[in-house]
Amino acid sequence: MKPKPLVSIIVPIYKVEKYIKNSINSVISQTYNNIELILVDDGSPDQSVEIAKKILEENNFQYKLVTQQNQGQGAARNAGIKCANGEWLFFIDSDDVILPETIERLMERVNSDSIDLVFCDYAYISDLSEIKPAEIGDSVLYSPKKLQNEFLVRKRVVLAPGTLFKKEIFTEYKILFSNLPWSEDQHFIWKVLSRINSAVYLDEPLYQYLRRPQSIMTSSGAARIIKSYEHICELPEFYDNNPLVKKFLVARWVLGTLSSASKVLNFDEWVLVYKNLNSKKHLKLLLGFPAINIKIRAIVCLVSKRFYFQIFSGRK
Repeated sequence: MKPKPLVSIIVPIYKVEKYIKNSINSVISQTYNNIELILVDDGSPDQSVEIAKKILEENNFQYKLVTQQNQGQGAARNAGIKCANGEWLFFIDSDDVILPETIERLMERVNSDSIDLVFCDYAYISDLSEIKPAEIGDSVLYSPKKLQNEFLVRKRVVLAPGTLFKKEIFTEYKILFSNLPWSEDQHFIWKVLSRINSAVYLDEPLYQYLRRPQSIMTSSGAARIIKSYEHICELPEFYDNNPLVKKFLVARWVLGTLSSASKVLNFDEWVLVYKNLNSKKHLKLLLGFPAINIKIRAIVCLVSKRFYFQIFSGRK
């Protein structure tokens, strides 16, 4: 019998001593039996790494430990990619958990050499008591263009953690995380989607996101968001073969960022972001976007910045 392909699970670790136990236990509990676990200590100042090592050693679970000075989550993931031996890569954030059958369910969908990416549904939880077994769901095969278009309109969401990636994509096209302070994962996914041959979506919430304060998304300020904008503006050059994405990628990102930023910034900071993202130009472009809800949001923001901010921030 042909051996199962090796899957490298990469876990960046930084200041998660309250959460790392659950994340590591969810890896140990996987029903798929050919896993390489790579822990990347991103200069964590607490006991996170020691807690992870103790659990793994008590369970006789083999792992690699990569240690580096604090450089951010993207750099930590890149360090894991560079030392991974698996044919497939899977990222877990060190405060999240995966269901026991996650890797096995995803790998079952790898039934063709053309498949470069397998992703699943996900759920948000506040604690482990909210986790429920995932019912077996349908799977959908995607061509590159179809998935790119659905990701653009957010009909389908692809996330860096919780997605199974063929390692060959990274090595052949030299794709790595850019270590951005905002929208790092989206920037990475757009690069990956420009290079895939096909992908599979599994309609099961196998990945469980833990909501917690002081995460990257809830602590990014205006300057961090503005800094990421120039990198997002580089992405359309990857999409000469998809005019829809090439035209609207940046504008759609700007609108989404204005919505997300309203939840973590005050109004004056938000207006600073609005101006530095050339938002007026992008919002006008979205008046031709192929989704009516996006057109309406763009119109509202053009008519009244404060009203838009109030709607999406939930503040007056």
